[in-house]
Amino acid sequence: MNLIDLKTLGNEMTLSVYTIRKFIKMGMPHYKVGNKFLVDSKEVEPWFAQHFRPESNANNDLDRVLNDVLANYDE
Repeated sequence: MNLIDLKTLGNEMTLSVYTIRKFIKMGMPHYKVGNKFLVDSKEVEPWFAQHFRPESNANNDLDRVLNDVLANYDE
């Protein structure tokens, strides 16, 4: 486990510390040591993928709807 502070994470992901704190309130994995928040980037990446990259599911849903419409159109 390699814990980093929010400023370092912000520099790595080009996000502000303010934005990262909002993500923490949304449930982003973190550790609080005293008054300092620390994160493990290996835990953060899957969280971001789950919460901010759902396009693949949306595309699958769109494909399914279009296929249904086209199937009904042929009838």
